[in-house]
Amino acid sequence: MLVYVQSRGIAQENGYCWLNVLENKILPEKPDFVVIANGNAIKLDDLIDTQKYSLVLVRSNQEYYLFITGLKARKERADFMGRQVLNSLLWIYKATASNEEKIRSIVIKALEGTIEGEVDQLINPGGEQEFQIDYERLRELSNQTQINHNKIKYTINKIGNNCQNLRTELAQELETITLPETEGVLILITSIKSSSALKEIGVWRGLSNRVELTEFEEYNLVKTPANQAQKKRILLGLAIALILVIAIAFFWVIKTQHPSQPEITPTPSTISQNSYSIFNKK
Repeated sequence: MLVYVQSRGIAQENGYCWLNVLENKILPEKPDFVVIANGNAIKLDDLIDTQKYSLVLVRSNQEYYLFITGLKARKERADFMGRQVLNSLLWIYKATASNEEKIRSIVIKALEGTIEGEVDQLINPGGEQEFQIDYERLRELSNQTQINHNKIKYTINKIGNNCQNLRTELAQELETITLPETEGVLILITSIKSSSALKEIGVWRGLSNRVELTEFEEYNLVKTPANQAQKKRILLGLAIALILVIAIAFFWVIKTQHPSQPEITPTPSTISQNSYSIFNKK
């Protein structure tokens, strides 16, 4: 498991920064937000407004990436201008059965609205960046929600409005069913994506402020423009390669049917013989 936490201190020079939180040490390190899934590059922070409460869960290359942003810190941790500090976290888990349950547990907390306070309590003033992380509390975030350990799967995709009713419904659903084993964006809670954008992304469960549906809408996956463009590039490359092979084969056949005659280089002896025969004819 890898966990990255973003927050900031009070002083102006201690602005927002990311920390890689390990068991025995904490290192300043910004994570890579570009994830490759199904051959497509997914930029996690392009799917959301990171200044608002948002959640992205992606499965890629046998790993889960869970990105939660816009979690408000307590008032005592306001910055030098009195502005409220926002916390963000990125978890990276191997895609195992036990980790799948941990991921669901964290997502349920986020949907129920309890994770904001828990994260706030594990980030305290102090340290070089003016904030420090309680590793044990961070590790316990995924171990407190009771979920069903059955293997019920529900692969139909659904989207709706980012409202409390649908967040509650999704949280209850995640208590009883497992996440899909397919790669891509599994869960997206955002304020910036339209209904058509969510469908193009192919999200399994998507909630957005820009979707007006107050009940979940089921939909079938559609081919995204990125996938179509990738297939067009592959087909174009194959076509060019085929044309080159045909051209090479054609020129080889022509060359074998009409072999070139060896060029005769004149020598002094041949020149004198030709001259002698000409004079004799005269």
